[in-house]
Amino acid sequence: MLVIANPAVKAIDWGPAFSASPGFGIQAGGREILNGATSGSDLTILGWSWFAHEFGHVMSLVDLAGPLPSTQEWHTYVGDFSVMGNPAGKAHELLGWERWQLGWLDDQQVQCASGATLQTRLTPIERRDDSGTSSKIIIVPTGKNTAIIIESRRAEGYDSGIPQPGPLVYTIDTRLSSHDGAIRLQPVDDKDTQHLQAPMKPGQTMRIGKTSISFLGSDASGDLVRVETGNGGR
Repeated sequence: MLVIANPAVKAIDWGPAFSASPGFGIQAGGREILNGATSGSDLTILGWSWFAHEFGHVMSLVDLAGPLPSTQEWHTYVGDFSVMGNPAGKAHELLGWERWQLGWLDDQQVQCASGATLQTRLTPIERRDDSGTSSKIIIVPTGKNTAIIIESRRAEGYDSGIPQPGPLVYTIDTRLSSHDGAIRLQPVDDKDTQHLQAPMKPGQTMRIGKTSISFLGSDASGDLVRVETGNGGR
């Protein structure tokens, strides 16, 4: 269900999503509504991206904004990347991890760095691939509930505002929920609320724990990345 309220009515300031268990939903016309979103005065601020953000919650995606501790900036975790972070940002495209959660990526498009070294070409996450044969994300398991994710981002589609294309690296922790930093761009910079310079530059190597990620180069088809786990991926 989608309810669009008059944005001039200040009594509804923010438009949240809602999900309910059977028996606890909204009764209307003899039916029970279990999922939906309502708009508020924020509609005039965020526009269409409000809808995408709130329905992302309805489809199980967590909110990537929110400070922890409360002294941090609101968009410190992922900056402008993903509409689930800053709906008013310059990189609205969902992260590869979120796309996989929703079933928008096939398993064969996900490369798991389970060995000592993995080298592959990642095609930009913004590009549709009906064949399901291109590599979209690399996952490096780092624990029972944690991993490192690498994907290619280009100034295309809803990411047209990205000033620096390249591999985007972030960590996930599935124990965390909305506003707790379940996804964090790497390297961590809690003073940067946009992270638009986060994609790697050609020739750059990033280390996260025992894992080394090198950006070997790019062409029109994507970014060539080498991952060295140092411990077999765990």
